[in-house]
Amino acid sequence: MCFSASASFTASAVLMPLGLYAHHLASKAEQPGYKPLALVPFFFGVQQFVEGLEWTGIVGGKIEPLTSIAGLGFLFFAYCFWMIWIPWSAWSISRTTDSKGLQRRLKWVAIVATVLGVFFYVPLLLNPPALQPSVFSRVREEAVAELRTKKKEEPCLQTFSTAKTGHRDRIQSGTNKPQ
Repeated sequence: MCFSASASFTASAVLMPLGLYAHHLASKAEQPGYKPLALVPFFFGVQQFVEGLEWTGIVGGKIEPLTSIAGLGFLFFAYCFWMIWIPWSAWSISRTTDSKGLQRRLKWVAIVATVLGVFFYVPLLLNPPALQPSVFSRVREEAVAELRTKKKEEPCLQTFSTAKTGHRDRIQSGTNKPQ
């Protein structure tokens, strides 16, 4: 979601129980083919939790090894997990149909996606220094830098606007000074 640690942790707290409940409903309805799809919210909640850890590490001044481990965890979901899970979930659902052609095609899609997902992620595992977590947005970088410099003061909300869009954002600034 790329908003903040609190947004990621909140999304995680909502999505993980919903995913487990959806899995329970799929089990209760005796629809085993739908169980992997029902777990998508749970795993997205796990991804959001890992992203929240990443934000915590970045805002805290590149806290190691938290930032690197959370970065690898987030990229596991982004590069590998979803690429594998969604096609296998679709194949799992297709097994409940009578269409053998659909099942065969989806199984091949899932196999190719698994190979690609592993191919994308393994280089990061083998070369962790290649992972350099940082804030990519200029506006976000300025906000994070300001948070780092003023985090010892009492927090309040600061409003700033971006030069390109004029869009106004509110962030936790860590200062009581009026802006």
